[in-house]
Amino acid sequence: MATPTGAYQLIRAAVATSTAITLNQVWIPAGTAVEVVRAYANQGSSTTSGGAEFDLVNQTSAATVTSQAATAAGPNTVASRCVNGTTSTGITSTIAGTAGNKIDNAGVNVLNGYLYFPVPEARPILLGSAARGVNLRTVTTLTSVNLISGIDWLEY
Repeated sequence: MATPTGAYQLIRAAVATSTAITLNQVWIPAGTAVEVVRAYANQGSSTTSGGAEFDLVNQTSAATVTSQAATAAGPNTVASRCVNGTTSTGITSTIAGTAGNKIDNAGVNVLNGYLYFPVPEARPILLGSAARGVNLRTVTTLTSVNLISGIDWLEY
């Protein structure tokens, strides 16, 4: 495997969430490979137990999101090639895109949160093409909670 050009993260700060939406979207440009290292969603506003379902999906058409740039996870790292934009990398969708295959799907108690943290041998590597991204999304309608979510990845 080639050496990564950098480690990046896209973090969505606590935002009141009560609908099924894309929380985080990383859009992968052609000629770039992304290895998903971690995805998570948790909350700090509710003390009431409730169910939630989360998907981590290989997206085939982009959701419309609020543009947000990826943050380098270490010093001396070049800017991510997964550039931000309303149909690129960002957070909190207003219009859903088209989901491809599921990387992970989990039903969780909202108090516990969601964590996808695969061992290195099981990490998905997604190759950029004309239409390719990875999205973390809620599948079910939630009792309103302030969700914090993120995706961490390596770029090649």
